[in-house]
Amino acid sequence: MRHKWGLWKLLKGKETGLGWDPAKGTVDASDEWWNFKIKENSAFKAFREEGIEPELESKMDQMFGFYAQGALKYTPVCDLTEE
Repeated sequence: MRHKWGLWKLLKGKETGLGWDPAKGTVDASDEWWNFKIKENSAFKAFREEGIEPELESKMDQMFGFYAQGALKYTPVCDLTEE
């Protein structure tokens, strides 16, 4: 389940302008977008016909959480320790 969630997050990434197809329960995007994504990672093909419902995705987010990537790390420019 965690692997499927991870692939789903990777598929959607930071994409904008995607719709939701309630009949299929997956991302509503052009054939061109899907073909590009499937070439990027063949495992994405499984999500073309059935994705992860938004409510379940939210629950999976809570279960598996997000991990730190270090993108917002802070490093002080001076030594803050007392002598």
